[in-house]
Amino acid sequence: MEESKMIKTNLAALAALQEGEKLWVDLDTDLVRSQRGGALTRMLYRQGRAVTAAWATRFHCKVRGFIEKEIVQLECGRGDPARMKEVSTLLVTASTGLETLRRIYTGDMNTQNILGQTVKELALTAKMSQSYLARLRGEKSSGLVT
Repeated sequence: MEESKMIKTNLAALAALQEGEKLWVDLDTDLVRSQRGGALTRMLYRQGRAVTAAWATRFHCKVRGFIEKEIVQLECGRGDPARMKEVSTLLVTASTGLETLRRIYTGDMNTQNILGQTVKELALTAKMSQSYLARLRGEKSSGLVT
């Protein structure tokens, strides 16, 4: 699967997370989907909190690398501002979804800390991409894409 499609798919899954839902990670494709309850399925596939936290950390690195490559491409005149704007907008809602997931793991401070840090890093990556897009449009950056 193309990197931008995988990133958009996973960001959309994070953005759609509702209270009480958890993530199921397909370890072969690195794609995620939400799952209500599902403790038995997660147990059968050894999908514990550590897997979710590790995936979130890896995924943020992929997203940040993608955004950085897009900025370089745009600087060289070869990038697609619409694609970057789409990913940037999804980043904001994905951060909210990941924060919802983080709150589920009460009593597990390690997972909460890892997910909390990842939420902050996703938000910073979103701000970086939004600031760059605003600069492309010749605007003074407020950190938000409208």
